[in-house]
Amino acid sequence: MGKIQQSFVNKKIINMLTFKEIKEKMLEIGLMTFSEEDYDKEDYFPNIEIDEVSSHGGYEGGGEHMDKVFEFEQGEESIFVYMDGYHDSYGGSEWHESSIVQVYPKEKLVIVYEEKP
Repeated sequence: MGKIQQSFVNKKIINMLTFKEIKEKMLEIGLMTFSEEDYDKEDYFPNIEIDEVSSHGGYEGGGEHMDKVFEFEQGEESIFVYMDGYHDSYGGSEWHESSIVQVYPKEKLVIVYEEKP
């Protein structure tokens, strides 16, 4: 076998997971466990960087509604996943399985009105 062929055989080729595969793995782990990052990432998402890029609510004084967006990144490819749920002091937190959707970042212009200093 030539050098080029041997190099190709030894190279590990990894494809990015699809949104459907990511969602299935999140459900297998359990949404609360996933959101708290209380699992072995390499067992479920080897060679994929996972970052929480947005989070609202889900803590004492933060209101009942909570949501998060995670970025699953491998090389130049990224998949963004949104999920929401609720939080209350007595019952704790719960994520809605039906809320897990693929989202896409989009830059928007926001205008705010402030008093003159």
